[in-house]
Amino acid sequence: TDAWLTGKLKPLAARAGLVVEQFGTANRVVTEGMGNLVWVRMSGARLVEEGVIGRPLAEALENEYLRRAEAGTLYGFLPFVTLIARKPAA
Repeated sequence: TDAWLTGKLKPLAARAGLVVEQFGTANRVVTEGMGNLVWVRMSGARLVEEGVIGRPLAEALENEYLRRAEAGTLYGFLPFVTLIARKPAA
């Protein structure tokens, strides 16, 4: 749930004593279909488990996804980050 996590990853790795060897991002935009519904369900369930949101909100988010997909107004943005780091030799 941290919108700024990508920018924090390199400093976090450095503070942990790791050397970042590779860092990259890739983005996926979804504007149709049910492919992202699994992410909505999975993240909603996780947020409910952690007490961040209630079950009614998780259900509303899923319903809103379905409504937007049907209406042709769906927009989903998924950033993917790859960070490969190593522990320096002693």
